[in-house]
Amino acid sequence: MIIKDFYDKLDECFASNDAAGAASVLEDYYKKAKAMDDTSLICAVLSERMGFYRGMGKEEEALSSVRLMEELIEKEELDKHIDGTNYATMLINMGTTKSRFGLYEEGLVLYDEAMKLLQGSEDYYLLASLSNNMSSAYEGIGELEKAIDSYKAAISFLDHPGILSYYKAITYANMAACYEAMGDEKGQLSSVQMMDEIVDRLFELVDPGFASCLNKCAMYHEHLGHVERAEYLRKRAEEIYSM
Repeated sequence: MIIKDFYDKLDECFASNDAAGAASVLEDYYKKAKAMDDTSLICAVLSERMGFYRGMGKEEEALSSVRLMEELIEKEELDKHIDGTNYATMLINMGTTKSRFGLYEEGLVLYDEAMKLLQGSEDYYLLASLSNNMSSAYEGIGELEKAIDSYKAAISFLDHPGILSYYKAITYANMAACYEAMGDEKGQLSSVQMMDEIVDRLFELVDPGFASCLNKCAMYHEHLGHVERAEYLRKRAEEIYSM
């Protein structure tokens, strides 16, 4: 199937860190998908395209992918033909891309629609990711109380079994920074304490994702002037990456 070929070629580029090759695959397959009038392939390519260019910081290319997806949704009435979770995931991707380039309010409109679609869902990691994204967007428009509420929602979703605990530590780090921006020292210190309790409990865990979490927490401790704590966390992250 052509859609499998697309993902295979894209994965090859990602595995070899070939950004130029990935961009070429994305553009070539978008042209093929349009020529074939293959809606499924167009959706797949645009979804990957916006995420790729978002990560590269290429605003024009990323936002053009969102606009093309919006046009496709309206033309093909995709909201009526794609199941709720997949459609919500598409909206989250679009919202994240808009928020990445400062279009926070437009991103929040998409996030709100996604959250409505996910009501009753048991995909708690997706719900937590969406809540965290909403928090970032609220921070972008200065709605810090709403950002804190969304961070708390993310924590509640991450409390469900089967989700790696270090995701909560990252959320607490972000929450601490938000409390700091609000001038709420009590909330800030409480969030840092919760972040550190999780990190210390998992300290022997060997997982690249946990190493990334340690670096995130180290950055915040460094920001607070906790140099020794930051170095301690970074050292463990380096150990994990070297294993």
